[in-house]
This record gives sequence, structure tokens and C-alpha cells, in this order.
Amino acid sequence: MKVYSLLVLPENKDTLLAGTENGVMISKDGGENWNVFDETRLITAMTLMPNGKDIIGYSINNMVSGVMISQDNGESWSSIGLDLGEDAASSISVNQKDEKQIAVSTFSTSLFETKDGGQKWDQIITTGKLK
Repeated sequence: MKVYSLLVLPENKDTLLAGTENGVMISKDGGENWNVFDETRLITAMTLMPNGKDIIGYSINNMVSGVMISQDNGESWSSIGLDLGEDAASSISVNQKDEKQIAVSTFSTSLFETKDGGQKWDQIITTGKLK
């Protein structure tokens, strides 16, 4: 099984979420055992927001794809835009001093940035070429 992203939940260092080709998996024992957590979505990249508790990730499911934020450890997600179509995010970075500044790199080596929390996304690099 391909694993695209892995995150330790902040409330418990033994609880991990993994974005896999088969959906989101969860381990509550530090990675010893895994169970299906959400088989309706693929999360290709995820990290914690600067507040240390909310999760930001790139989520793909049947309804919507894009950068999303979860305030309940991955139970539900709210979109902040950037549907990449056939591409997907390989990593997400959030400015620790300004959570509205978010950068997303993609599997096709493109780079997107927002400075307003997702209202407007700018493409900085297109398939490896600086604009």
C-alpha cells in the first residue's frame, strides 16, 4: 500500500494518521496496528497548523478536492480551495508566524502560494519552471 502522508496527532503521540492509496488509516498504538479511519478520501499531504492542533492537508474524494483544514483530528474537513485537477499536493508548508501564508508543492513540481488563507492562490512555479 502506498503511503502519501503521515502525521502524529498533537493530543497523543501514539495516535497517527496516514494518507494512503486506500484512504486514511489510523494507529492508536504508535504505528503497531492500523485501522481504516476514512475510506472516502485520499490525503496526499498533511501537517499541523501553527496553533498546534488543527490539521491542514490536500484531500481528494468524490465530491471535492483541494487544500482543507480539520479542527477535529480528521473527522471533518473544510475546503480552502486549490483544486489541482489531475495533479495533487506532495507537501504543504504553513508560515509559523502567519498562518494565512501557505505554500503547496505538487507531484508535477509546481508550487502554489496563498497569503490570505486560501482566498487567492498564485502559481509561483509551473512544472519546475519559475514564472
